[in-house]
Amino acid sequence: MIARPKIIVVTTEPDFWTPGAFRLFICHISEHKDYARALQRALTRFHVSSFVAHHDITPTLEWQNEIELALSTADALVALLTPGFHRSFWTDQEVGFAMGRGRLAVAVRLGESPYGFMAKLQAFQGDGRTQGEVAEQMFAAFVRNDRTKKEMAHAVVRGFEGSYSFANGKFNLGLLERLNYWEAAFGERIEHTIRGNNQLVDYVPSKARKVIEKWSRVG
Repeated sequence: MIARPKIIVVTTEPDFWTPGAFRLFICHISEHKDYARALQRALTRFHVSSFVAHHDITPTLEWQNEIELALSTADALVALLTPGFHRSFWTDQEVGFAMGRGRLAVAVRLGESPYGFMAKLQAFQGDGRTQGEVAEQMFAAFVRNDRTKKEMAHAVVRGFEGSYSFANGKFNLGLLERLNYWEAAFGERIEHTIRGNNQLVDYVPSKARKVIEKWSRVG
């Protein structure tokens, strides 16, 4: 049975999310918190801020309330299907919470296959792949899915604005080129970034302007 989401009124932004980033709740069991933490780090280059309960909860805060706050403010959830996942008292509830909110929930096969309602989830093969490779798969899914492409686009544009080197700007340009959602303000923000960031040299400005032109034609 899918859990009915608890309504939480958020008056201040939770400090465990990176401002402007896509928000992802990583659902896992404690035995595999190290894998979850490594995936969390791998996702940052794609401008995805992840919540890993066993890492991000301050010991002095009430554990269940922090998890509910994270679930209530996340853009999506990923379930790490490791052996023992189904035996956990919390994991199924967390997945049900996200699905009850209408948020995208995906799964990563890491020794266990999707079951129950999760059998309907988009699933990625994690066995034999690095966390970086799994993070790449997840970004590709989020940037295309109708329930996440808007939030992912905002995060990518924000990330391009913060490019801190030529290499970083080049990588962020590649993410811009993969967007499946666009707003008119994006073009203005990207142009402003190109003009004001001296790290964005060589072909980065011209290719970024081609992205703007492509979406201008679509609009």
